[in-house]
Amino acid sequence: FYGCTSLTSITIPDSVTSIGFSAFYDCTSLTSITILNPECGIDFYEEDTFPSTATIHGYTGSTAEKFAKEYDREFVSLGEPPVKNTLGDLNGDGIISADDAQAVLQEYVNGLADMPTTFTKEQFTAADVNKDGVISSEDAQYILQYYVNTLANNPVTWEELIQK
Repeated sequence: FYGCTSLTSITIPDSVTSIGFSAFYDCTSLTSITILNPECGIDFYEEDTFPSTATIHGYTGSTAEKFAKEYDREFVSLGEPPVKNTLGDLNGDGIISADDAQAVLQEYVNGLADMPTTFTKEQFTAADVNKDGVISSEDAQYILQYYVNTLANNPVTWEELIQK
C-alpha cells in the first residue's frame, strides 16, 4: 500500500502474519488501521511502517499495541485476543492435555445417550482430530496419545498419530 494516498482505513485480517518495512508509507489519508492477528509480525525497525496520523486498533498485548507504544501512536484496544481452538485444544488454553481428551470423551458419551451437543463449532473442529466429521472415543484417544508424547518429550504430529 506504499504511497496509496486515497486509503483512509484498513482492516488487516487474522490470516496476515506479517507487515513489512514501510508497508503504509506515504498513505497520507490513512487514519485507522485495525490488525486482527494479535501476533502479526510488524517491522519495528521502521517508524514509517504506519503513518503517524493513523490510529492503530488491535488486541491487548498484541504486536499492534507494542508498535503503538514504541512509536507513541494512538492505540485503541479491541479487548483480549479471541481464544483460538487449534486441533486437540478444546478449551483454547494453548495446551493439549488430558482435560481436552476427557472433554471429547464426555461429548462422545453424551452423543451415545442422545443428549444435545455442548460443543461450539470451534470446539467440534478442534475435537475431530481425525477429521472424519464425528466426535468419537478415537478422537479422545488421539488427543491423549498426543499429550503423552508431549510429556515424554517425544513430539509427534497429528498425521503421525493417526496413521499408526
